[in-house]
Amino acid sequence: SKLIEAAGEGVPDQSQCDVYLPGLTLMFERIEYANLYHTFTDWFNVHWSLEKLKYHKNGHQELRIIWLDGHAKSNLDEVWADIFNANITYVSQYKGIVCMERGVWLPKNSPLYDMPKSYVEFSYEGYEGNDNGSNCGVMDRFIERVLTTYDIPQDRTMDESLDLVIDRQPYFAHPRVDMEKAIKDARVLPEMEAMFPSSRVIKLHEMSFREQVELISRAKSLRGVHGAGLTHLLWLPKGARAVEWQPEDYYENQLFGNLATWVPGISHQTGPMP
Repeated sequence: SKLIEAAGEGVPDQSQCDVYLPGLTLMFERIEYANLYHTFTDWFNVHWSLEKLKYHKNGHQELRIIWLDGHAKSNLDEVWADIFNANITYVSQYKGIVCMERGVWLPKNSPLYDMPKSYVEFSYEGYEGNDNGSNCGVMDRFIERVLTTYDIPQDRTMDESLDLVIDRQPYFAHPRVDMEKAIKDARVLPEMEAMFPSSRVIKLHEMSFREQVELISRAKSLRGVHGAGLTHLLWLPKGARAVEWQPEDYYENQLFGNLATWVPGISHQTGPMP
């Protein structure tokens, strides 16, 4: 927050610049760039920062996000440009002296990370909007940002017949991952279609992010083993239920239970592995 507040504005002497970047430029280092949960915390951090900076998505100021990492491409990369309507580049793409009209470096992780809504005092002066007295207003607006990006109405109708089960697959975060260890992950259940014949088993790795959000935003329930895919509970409609199956090593983990408290009108339950 202090770094953001200290961000200065001004026009540098462009004659000294090899590259000049107009508008607002955010500089950000991703860590678990292919993991949906950790990428969500990055997205939320950017969203919150844009509100703090009083930047509006449909304004006239150009927005650019520069990744300070050198990660390989992932299926989530294009989502950044979609939800922020921004020009996304790597820092390695720039050479020489780079000048920015307005440059802001963002710290990693988000202000909420792994806490229930009731524990977080999350308000700030200067936001031109109405939180209706709720300290989760900024999360409501983040969810609205994502749903609006994919033309999904806030007042959508829940499909009473849509019971979704996530088919968790081995997690290959990057090309250097330990393949053998990932394949032996105890949280991967075989033959899930046979286990849940009356439900719709979804393979998230075979769907675009838009397809995932469009489907889950109508679901009556979303069930799955503890893992990043359960971050999708954010898009569930009011009245929906999220069920998290927890292996023994994760019984004390409250990550998704805490996240669910930030989404009005949904419930979250935990249970043992099926």
